[in-house]
Amino acid sequence: MNRVKFFLVGLLTLLTVAVTHGQSLSFKEESIDVGLTQWYHPITATYVFTNKSGQPLTIQYVDPGCGCMEPEWTRGTIQPGGTGRVVVTYNAEMLGRFDRMIEVRNSLDAEPQLVRMKCKVVDHEVVQQKQVVEPEEEKPVVAQETQSAKQPLIDYAKPVMLTSTSSLIVGKFKPDKKLKGTLTISNRGDALLLVEKVEASGAVLVECPQLALKKNQTFKIKVWVDTAKMKDADDPQQFIIYSNDQISPKKIIKVVCGK
Repeated sequence: MNRVKFFLVGLLTLLTVAVTHGQSLSFKEESIDVGLTQWYHPITATYVFTNKSGQPLTIQYVDPGCGCMEPEWTRGTIQPGGTGRVVVTYNAEMLGRFDRMIEVRNSLDAEPQLVRMKCKVVDHEVVQQKQVVEPEEEKPVVAQETQSAKQPLIDYAKPVMLTSTSSLIVGKFKPDKKLKGTLTISNRGDALLLVEKVEASGAVLVECPQLALKKNQTFKIKVWVDTAKMKDADDPQQFIIYSNDQISPKKIIKVVCGK
């Protein structure tokens, strides 16, 4: 019995050390809700961290897993006890609630750490109200709805195109395979939405004729990716939808192979 007890205590100790060692970054906030933003008005979250590992490290990459987000981070070596930042901007192309996990990988840990960004995208004006900023620290901007903004800024008498995603994930990358994905577009406006043409990068084939979508009408675009024309899974691919959308007449859709 004592041997079993000692074994379990030793195993628990090793696991504790492994978990502790696997978290070299201490984030001031691991989850940030940046509140409200207006449709097509990008919004940013800033994650401040400290290197608590006792060794110098670097941030190797930040992966939000979505082409709708643009990450930036502190470059160069961060000494023990030093601080840095990860800044993530969401393009706010989709209406509604947004909730995303973001991977942050550093040079010491085998596994990435996760931070979370949340917000809500609305189709009317919001007022940005800054919180009190503490010395040498930044807090995320929290947006609040205006009491007076009753009228939407989007002119729904004109065509408005919504897409199901701005970053289409197709099947898992394998050499010399044809992967398939589907993108749904819809017309949120009252006037006819005219999809005039689609242009795609070398490995992407898009099946989309010229369209005239009425109000609330939808259409599914079929997309194929020929991996034989790609260097590897990270070879960037995309296609562009041209339409008479009043806000974004040229909409870029990134195509990503699953991992």
